[in-house]
Amino acid sequence: MARLALIVALAASASVAALAPTSAKASLTQKSAVLNKLAASGLGAALAAASFAGSVAPAFAYEGVYGMDTVKAKDAARDTDALDTDAVRKAVRELNDMGVATMRIKAAIDENPQFDVVKCIRNDMETAAVRNTFNNLNAVYDEDTQKSTDRLQRGILQEIFEVEARARTEPGKFRSEKKVAATKDSLNKLVVGFQKLDAFYF
Repeated sequence: MARLALIVALAASASVAALAPTSAKASLTQKSAVLNKLAASGLGAALAAASFAGSVAPAFAYEGVYGMDTVKAKDAARDTDALDTDAVRKAVRELNDMGVATMRIKAAIDENPQFDVVKCIRNDMETAAVRNTFNNLNAVYDEDTQKSTDRLQRGILQEIFEVEARARTEPGKFRSEKKVAATKDSLNKLVVGFQKLDAFYF
């Protein structure tokens, strides 16, 4: 329980700090620090490794989709006026919160295989809210770049559905080892999806 308390505290501190586009480098450093702390504490070591790896994990279900980037994140030209709007600033913070929430859920199920993943997914990544965040984020880029971000966003939405479907259990029944493994696999893929989308904004 102490380890779970640690990860909740780390996630909360990362969420509270507003990651405004004007401080992109500091934001990315902060997020990396959260991952380092996860690894150092023994929580989410696989997530930290995946985040710092140079390539996408081979098991990623949407590798084919994510591999078809029209514009790479490093080459994307941001609309500075759009970046400075309240809607985009809010969306960037929401994107960060969703990424941190995914790491928090992964750490929680590592600690307790029967953790209520579905409830957290619905609270932190409600579909309509996620879509609204993504729509606001897309204001930063032109049509060509949006083809890349759209693919990433569709993959993330699909993986959110997968996490919920794999984690769901019938009332009164425990989550089997196979179901736990499948849930963790989807959470890992979701972390990678957020990582790739983050690269366009942080």
